[in-house]
Amino acid sequence: MPVVNQVVKTDLVARGLVDPARVGIAGYSRGGIVTTLALSQSQVFRVGINADTAFFSAGGFFRGGMVREIYRGLFGGSPLDPRYAAAYRAFSPSARADTFAGPLLQMFTGRSAPSALELDQALREAKVPTKLVVYPGETHILHRPRSRLAAMQASLAWLEVWLSEGEQAVAPSRAPDAELQDSPANSASSVKKL
Repeated sequence: MPVVNQVVKTDLVARGLVDPARVGIAGYSRGGIVTTLALSQSQVFRVGINADTAFFSAGGFFRGGMVREIYRGLFGGSPLDPRYAAAYRAFSPSARADTFAGPLLQMFTGRSAPSALELDQALREAKVPTKLVVYPGETHILHRPRSRLAAMQASLAWLEVWLSEGEQAVAPSRAPDAELQDSPANSASSVKKL
């Protein structure tokens, strides 16, 4: 993340193009991996949005198969093995929840939502504001127009709350618990608390 820090802080801020108190990051799938890594490894971003990926969360090791082999190459082995605890602490966003630069909105499909719980709960334990929104019956790329609209509205609202001037001091109380997006038959903006 040193390059990101340098570009944002040294170049963009110095040129007056970016307000360092109002820099956010959002990503979907692989972009979500970048988002959670950036929030856990850098203090440049004040807020993030991660959609449909929980890669590099410590529990991912237990998915087995190719994912387990990727984790072995990156971390060395299981997060339960004390020999590799330092590697997870250094790199895994869920193991670094207490270092997050800002709040995180997570949006997941019903199928992949269980993998989001590790980071969601780690952030809550670390007192980092977070929100988990689930879209049941959706595919990795949201295919229902109502779900797409709801996801865009949720993203804009999240950024507005956390990047608006003066909001940072009061915003933690505005981060509701996890939400389940209603079925497509209901309005795009309606949500139910789990």
